[in-house]
Amino acid sequence: MQIEKPFFKVFIKTLGIKYRVVVNGVAIKTDATLRPVKVEIPINQFVRSGDNSVELKLFPLSKKGNLASNEHAYAELEFRLYTDLNEHVVLSKIQFSELNLRNGDAVKGSTEAQQFFIKNKQLIIDKSGDYRRSALAYTVYKDQYNKTLITQTVTMQTPFAEWAFLSSDAIVDHRQFKTVEAMVEGLVGEPFKLLEKIHAALSKKDIDNLMPLFKERNEEMDKAYYYQPGTYESFLKEQFVNDLADEGMVLEDLELQYAKPVISPGRQLMELGSSPLIYFAKKEAALYNYYGIVFRQQGKDWIITR
Repeated sequence: MQIEKPFFKVFIKTLGIKYRVVVNGVAIKTDATLRPVKVEIPINQFVRSGDNSVELKLFPLSKKGNLASNEHAYAELEFRLYTDLNEHVVLSKIQFSELNLRNGDAVKGSTEAQQFFIKNKQLIIDKSGDYRRSALAYTVYKDQYNKTLITQTVTMQTPFAEWAFLSSDAIVDHRQFKTVEAMVEGLVGEPFKLLEKIHAALSKKDIDNLMPLFKERNEEMDKAYYYQPGTYESFLKEQFVNDLADEGMVLEDLELQYAKPVISPGRQLMELGSSPLIYFAKKEAALYNYYGIVFRQQGKDWIITR
Protein backbone atom coordinates (compact mmCIF):
# COMPACT_ATOMS: atom_id res chain seq x y z
CA MET A 1 0.00 0.00 0.00
CA GLN A 2 1.29 3.45 -0.93
CA ILE A 3 1.20 6.17 1.72
CA GLU A 4 -0.86 9.15 0.50
CA LYS A 5 1.31 11.89 2.05
CA PRO A 6 4.61 10.34 3.07
CA PHE A 7 7.33 12.25 4.90
CA PHE A 8 10.82 10.98 4.14
CA LYS A 9 13.75 11.61 6.47
CA VAL A 10 17.26 10.37 7.05
CA PHE A 11 18.30 9.55 10.59
CA ILE A 12 22.04 9.83 11.27
CA LYS A 13 23.86 8.68 14.39
CA THR A 14 27.67 8.69 14.50
CA LEU A 15 30.68 8.91 16.76
CA GLY A 16 34.36 9.19 15.86
CA ILE A 17 33.79 8.96 12.08
CA LYS A 18 34.30 11.41 9.18
CA TYR A 19 31.35 10.88 6.84
CA ARG A 20 28.98 12.19 4.22
CA VAL A 21 25.36 11.14 3.68
CA VAL A 22 24.16 11.41 0.07
CA VAL A 23 20.62 10.87 -1.27
CA ASN A 24 20.07 10.86 -5.04
CA GLY A 25 23.36 12.63 -5.62
CA VAL A 26 22.70 15.38 -3.03
CA ALA A 27 24.90 15.73 0.04
CA ILE A 28 22.49 15.82 2.98
CA LYS A 29 25.08 16.07 5.74
CA THR A 30 28.88 16.09 5.93
CA ASP A 31 30.76 16.00 9.23
CA ALA A 32 34.48 15.75 9.93
CA THR A 33 34.41 16.77 13.60
CA LEU A 34 34.36 13.18 14.98
CA ARG A 35 31.96 14.40 17.67
CA PRO A 36 28.75 12.51 18.55
CA VAL A 37 25.92 13.23 16.12
CA LYS A 38 22.26 12.27 16.36
CA VAL A 39 20.03 14.05 13.88
CA GLU A 40 16.99 13.51 11.66
CA ILE A 41 16.69 15.53 8.43
CA PRO A 42 13.61 15.87 6.16
CA ILE A 43 14.37 14.99 2.53
CA ASN A 44 11.04 15.03 0.64
CA GLN A 45 12.48 17.66 -1.72
CA PHE A 46 15.17 15.21 -2.89
CA VAL A 47 13.16 11.96 -3.14
CA ARG A 48 11.76 10.68 -6.41
CA SER A 49 9.48 8.03 -7.87
CA GLY A 50 11.65 5.16 -9.07
CA ASP A 51 15.15 4.42 -7.81
CA ASN A 52 16.44 6.35 -4.79
CA SER A 53 20.11 5.94 -3.96
CA VAL A 54 21.18 6.19 -0.33
CA GLU A 55 24.92 6.48 0.35
CA LEU A 56 27.13 6.56 3.41
CA LYS A 57 30.66 7.69 2.57
CA LEU A 58 33.39 7.18 5.18
CA PHE A 59 36.64 9.11 4.92
CA PRO A 60 40.04 8.04 6.29
CA LEU A 61 41.46 9.99 9.21
CA SER A 62 45.03 9.64 7.96
CA LYS A 63 47.17 8.03 5.29
CA LYS A 64 47.28 4.93 7.49
CA GLY A 65 43.74 4.24 6.29
CA ASN A 66 42.01 4.16 9.65
CA LEU A 67 38.36 5.19 9.46
CA ALA A 68 37.67 5.40 13.20
CA SER A 69 39.14 7.55 15.95
CA ASN A 70 38.70 4.77 18.54
CA GLU A 71 37.37 1.26 18.92
CA HIS A 72 33.90 2.52 19.85
CA ALA A 73 33.45 4.62 16.69
CA TYR A 74 30.40 3.92 14.52
CA ALA A 75 28.04 5.33 11.91
CA GLU A 76 24.37 4.52 11.50
CA LEU A 77 22.09 5.74 8.69
CA GLU A 78 18.38 5.08 8.28
CA PHE A 79 16.14 6.11 5.37
CA ARG A 80 12.79 6.55 7.07
CA LEU A 81 9.25 6.89 5.78
CA TYR A 82 6.87 8.49 8.26
CA THR A 83 3.35 7.13 7.91
CA ASP A 84 2.10 9.87 10.25
CA LEU A 85 3.69 12.49 12.51
CA ASN A 86 5.07 9.98 14.99
CA GLU A 87 5.25 6.57 13.32
CA HIS A 88 7.82 5.49 10.75
CA VAL A 89 9.16 2.48 8.92
CA VAL A 90 12.80 2.03 7.94
CA LEU A 91 13.21 1.59 4.18
CA SER A 92 17.01 1.26 4.36
CA LYS A 93 19.47 0.85 7.22
CA ILE A 94 23.26 1.03 7.06
CA GLN A 95 25.42 0.34 10.10
CA PHE A 96 29.21 0.53 10.27
CA SER A 97 31.36 0.15 13.37
CA GLU A 98 35.04 -0.22 14.16
CA LEU A 99 34.37 -3.22 16.38
CA ASN A 100 32.51 -5.00 13.59
CA LEU A 101 35.30 -4.10 11.17
CA ARG A 102 37.86 -5.73 13.46
CA ASN A 103 35.63 -8.80 13.65
CA GLY A 104 35.52 -9.03 9.85
CA ASP A 105 31.90 -7.94 9.43
CA ALA A 106 32.08 -4.15 9.14
CA VAL A 107 28.65 -3.45 7.64
CA LYS A 108 25.26 -4.49 9.00
CA GLY A 109 21.67 -3.32 8.60
CA SER A 110 19.20 -4.06 5.80
CA THR A 111 21.88 -5.95 3.92
CA GLU A 112 19.73 -8.20 1.70
CA ALA A 113 17.59 -7.32 -1.31
CA GLN A 114 13.91 -7.40 -0.37
CA GLN A 115 10.47 -6.41 -1.60
CA PHE A 116 7.71 -5.33 0.78
CA PHE A 117 4.57 -3.32 1.35
CA ILE A 118 3.40 -1.20 4.27
CA LYS A 119 0.39 -2.28 6.32
CA ASN A 120 -0.67 -1.06 9.74
CA LYS A 121 2.47 1.07 9.88
CA GLN A 122 4.74 -1.96 9.42
CA LEU A 123 6.86 -3.38 6.61
CA ILE A 124 5.51 -6.69 5.34
CA ILE A 125 7.92 -8.75 3.22
CA ASP A 126 6.14 -9.73 0.02
CA LYS A 127 7.36 -10.30 -3.56
CA SER A 128 4.41 -8.28 -4.89
CA GLY A 129 5.08 -5.32 -2.59
CA ASP A 130 5.17 -1.67 -3.66
CA TYR A 131 8.67 -1.07 -2.26
CA ARG A 132 11.98 -2.70 -3.17
CA ARG A 133 15.47 -2.31 -1.81
CA SER A 134 18.68 -3.63 -3.24
CA ALA A 135 21.34 -5.51 -1.38
CA LEU A 136 23.87 -3.26 0.34
CA ALA A 137 26.94 -2.54 -1.77
CA TYR A 138 30.18 -2.09 0.19
CA THR A 139 33.28 -0.76 -1.56
CA VAL A 140 36.66 0.04 -0.04
CA TYR A 141 39.04 2.17 -2.14
CA LYS A 142 42.48 0.96 -1.18
CA ASP A 143 44.15 3.53 -3.44
CA GLN A 144 42.40 6.29 -1.44
CA TYR A 145 43.54 5.16 2.00
CA ASN A 146 40.48 2.96 2.57
CA LYS A 147 37.83 5.52 1.74
CA THR A 148 34.63 3.52 1.98
CA LEU A 149 31.31 3.76 0.15
CA ILE A 150 28.21 1.90 1.36
CA THR A 151 25.12 2.20 -0.83
CA GLN A 152 21.60 0.90 -1.15
CA THR A 153 18.82 1.65 -3.63
CA VAL A 154 15.16 1.95 -2.62
CA THR A 155 12.62 1.76 -5.46
CA MET A 156 9.12 3.10 -4.88
CA GLN A 157 6.42 5.47 -6.05
CA THR A 158 5.93 8.89 -4.47
CA PRO A 159 3.20 11.54 -4.85
CA PHE A 160 5.75 14.00 -6.27
CA ALA A 161 6.33 14.91 -9.88
CA GLU A 162 9.97 14.64 -10.93
CA TRP A 163 11.93 17.47 -9.31
CA ALA A 164 13.52 19.75 -11.91
CA PHE A 165 17.08 19.34 -10.60
CA LEU A 166 17.01 15.59 -11.25
CA SER A 167 17.00 16.21 -15.01
CA SER A 168 19.28 19.26 -14.99
CA ASP A 169 22.53 19.53 -16.90
CA ALA A 170 25.60 18.16 -15.14
CA ILE A 171 27.63 20.99 -13.62
CA VAL A 172 31.25 21.05 -14.73
CA ASP A 173 34.00 20.14 -12.27
CA HIS A 174 35.43 23.41 -10.97
CA ARG A 175 38.88 21.80 -10.73
CA GLN A 176 39.19 21.96 -14.52
CA PHE A 177 39.70 25.73 -14.35
CA LYS A 178 43.34 26.75 -13.99
CA THR A 179 42.73 30.31 -12.79
CA VAL A 180 40.15 32.14 -10.71
CA GLU A 181 39.30 34.29 -13.71
CA ALA A 182 38.59 31.22 -15.82
CA MET A 183 36.36 29.75 -13.10
CA VAL A 184 34.39 32.97 -12.84
CA GLU A 185 33.97 33.08 -16.62
CA GLY A 186 33.08 29.41 -17.02
CA LEU A 187 31.13 28.59 -13.87
CA VAL A 188 30.66 31.05 -11.02
CA GLY A 189 29.92 34.30 -12.84
CA GLU A 190 26.32 33.73 -13.97
CA PRO A 191 24.90 32.36 -10.71
CA PHE A 192 26.78 35.08 -8.84
CA LYS A 193 24.87 37.65 -10.92
CA LEU A 194 21.65 36.21 -9.48
CA LEU A 195 23.04 36.70 -5.98
CA GLU A 196 23.86 40.29 -6.92
CA LYS A 197 20.23 40.82 -7.99
CA ILE A 198 19.02 39.43 -4.68
CA HIS A 199 21.46 41.56 -2.71
CA ALA A 200 20.53 44.71 -4.64
CA ALA A 201 16.79 44.10 -4.14
CA LEU A 202 17.27 43.54 -0.42
CA SER A 203 19.36 46.70 -0.17
CA LYS A 204 16.41 48.62 -1.67
CA LYS A 205 13.86 46.63 0.39
CA ASP A 206 12.29 45.65 -2.94
CA ILE A 207 11.08 42.22 -1.85
CA ASP A 208 8.19 41.80 -4.30
CA ASN A 209 10.50 42.05 -7.33
CA LEU A 210 12.84 39.59 -5.65
CA MET A 211 10.34 36.73 -5.40
CA PRO A 212 10.31 35.64 -9.08
CA LEU A 213 13.94 34.50 -8.69
CA PHE A 214 12.75 31.93 -6.14
CA LYS A 215 9.74 30.71 -8.15
CA GLU A 216 10.93 27.14 -8.77
CA ARG A 217 12.31 26.75 -5.26
CA ASN A 218 9.09 27.93 -3.62
CA GLU A 219 6.74 25.95 -5.85
CA GLU A 220 8.62 22.68 -5.45
CA MET A 221 8.98 23.07 -1.69
CA ASP A 222 5.22 23.66 -1.41
CA LYS A 223 4.63 20.38 -3.25
CA ALA A 224 7.28 18.49 -1.29
CA TYR A 225 5.62 19.27 2.04
CA TYR A 226 1.97 19.43 0.94
CA TYR A 227 1.46 23.15 1.47
CA GLN A 228 -0.99 25.32 -0.43
CA PRO A 229 0.61 27.11 -3.41
CA GLY A 230 2.29 30.32 -2.29
CA THR A 231 3.10 29.13 1.22
CA TYR A 232 6.88 28.93 0.86
CA GLU A 233 6.90 32.28 -0.92
CA SER A 234 5.09 33.83 2.06
CA PHE A 235 7.56 32.15 4.46
CA LEU A 236 10.51 33.60 2.57
CA LYS A 237 8.99 37.07 2.28
CA GLU A 238 8.28 37.10 6.00
CA GLN A 239 11.89 36.17 6.79
CA PHE A 240 13.21 38.96 4.57
CA VAL A 241 10.75 41.49 6.01
CA ASN A 242 11.70 40.61 9.58
CA ASP A 243 15.42 40.92 8.92
CA LEU A 244 14.99 44.25 7.13
CA ALA A 245 12.74 45.59 9.91
CA ASP A 246 15.23 44.72 12.66
CA GLU A 247 17.35 47.86 13.08
CA GLY A 248 20.20 45.85 14.56
CA MET A 249 20.43 43.44 11.63
CA VAL A 250 22.72 44.47 8.78
CA LEU A 251 22.77 42.99 5.28
CA GLU A 252 26.42 42.06 4.86
CA ASP A 253 28.37 42.87 1.71
CA LEU A 254 28.40 40.39 -1.15
CA GLU A 255 31.93 39.62 -2.35
CA LEU A 256 32.93 37.54 -5.37
CA GLN A 257 36.18 36.41 -3.72
CA TYR A 258 34.19 34.19 -1.35
CA ALA A 259 32.05 32.59 -4.08
CA LYS A 260 33.78 29.23 -4.09
CA PRO A 261 31.56 26.66 -5.87
CA VAL A 262 30.24 23.81 -3.75
CA ILE A 263 28.86 21.18 -6.13
CA SER A 264 26.72 18.23 -5.08
CA PRO A 265 28.24 14.75 -5.50
CA GLY A 266 25.80 14.04 -8.34
CA ARG A 267 26.74 17.36 -10.01
CA GLN A 268 23.08 18.50 -10.24
CA LEU A 269 23.22 21.31 -7.64
CA MET A 270 25.62 24.07 -6.67
CA GLU A 271 25.97 26.62 -3.89
CA LEU A 272 28.40 29.52 -3.80
CA GLY A 273 30.54 29.95 -0.70
CA SER A 274 31.53 27.62 2.10
CA SER A 275 28.69 29.37 3.97
CA PRO A 276 25.79 31.30 2.38
CA LEU A 277 26.81 34.64 0.85
CA ILE A 278 23.44 36.31 1.41
CA TYR A 279 23.08 36.95 5.13
CA PHE A 280 22.14 39.46 7.79
CA ALA A 281 24.23 39.96 10.91
CA LYS A 282 23.87 41.53 14.33
CA LYS A 283 27.52 41.16 15.24
CA GLU A 284 27.41 42.65 18.73
CA ALA A 285 24.93 39.92 19.67
CA ALA A 286 26.63 37.26 17.51
CA LEU A 287 23.39 36.73 15.57
CA TYR A 288 23.46 35.70 11.91
CA ASN A 289 20.60 34.85 9.54
CA TYR A 290 21.90 32.98 6.50
CA TYR A 291 19.94 32.35 3.29
CA GLY A 292 21.15 29.17 1.67
CA ILE A 293 20.60 29.43 -2.09
CA VAL A 294 21.02 26.37 -4.30
CA PHE A 295 21.33 26.56 -8.09
CA ARG A 296 20.84 24.15 -10.96
CA GLN A 297 21.88 24.60 -14.56
CA GLN A 298 19.71 24.18 -17.66
CA GLY A 299 21.59 25.08 -20.81
CA LYS A 300 22.94 28.59 -20.31
CA ASP A 301 20.43 29.36 -17.56
CA TRP A 302 21.07 29.14 -13.82
CA ILE A 303 17.95 28.63 -11.70
CA ILE A 304 17.43 28.84 -7.95
CA THR A 305 15.91 25.47 -7.14
CA ARG A 306 16.36 25.07 -3.36
